[in-house]
Amino acid sequence: KILGMVAGLVSLTGVGVVLDVRARLHRELVASLETRGIALARDVAARSANLILTEDPFGLYRLIRDTQANNPDVRYAYVVDGDGRVLVHTFIRRVPPGLLSINRVADKDTYRVQVLATEEGLVTDVGTPVLAGRAGTVHVGLSQRRLAASVSRATWAIAGMMLAALLGGFAVALVLTYVLTRPVVELVGVARAVGRGDLSARATRLSDDEIGELALAFNAMTENLASSKADLLRRMRELE
Repeated sequence: KILGMVAGLVSLTGVGVVLDVRARLHRELVASLETRGIALARDVAARSANLILTEDPFGLYRLIRDTQANNPDVRYAYVVDGDGRVLVHTFIRRVPPGLLSINRVADKDTYRVQVLATEEGLVTDVGTPVLAGRAGTVHVGLSQRRLAASVSRATWAIAGMMLAALLGGFAVALVLTYVLTRPVVELVGVARAVGRGDLSARATRLSDDEIGELALAFNAMTENLASSKADLLRRMRELE
């Protein structure tokens, strides 16, 4: 029972802590990734304004390629003009058609964020207008793959600590169970011996608690039984 209670308590506590920490960590990392994506998109938008106005596609392409190369979480980046035509992008072939219709940025928006479910996992898409949308829009997509890996590593680390705590709890429960049950088991053995007629059996007082008092009371009872038996035998002999 003690082992079950300890295991249940530690397990429930551990599962609750793991789930709570995982959820909190995931929220914090997602918020941090979103903040970083907004900063990157705004930086690219500010630096791409002149390149768009001067019609410098090579410089614009180099800008988004450098942004992707220097930020491992950036999965893609592309720039569209005011009419929605793609000027440059970092995809191998072309921008997926469905991506252009997602996370549209209005002229009044300073930025817009949308989480996309892709074949490669979740991607945080951040769109930022260039010159209030008159020159176009910059989109930067940040993959949450590294984020998910970090959350998984942290989760397994916490789960390992919880498992260690569970094993430690088991060890403590075993010691506690032995300490608590040893005098009781000895009392049971002495009681069985007395039940078989061995009135010389005595319980050892192993502690000063209630169980120790019980052992003293049991020994006193056994002594009284032995004395009563001796008196009974003596009287029987006298009667004989």
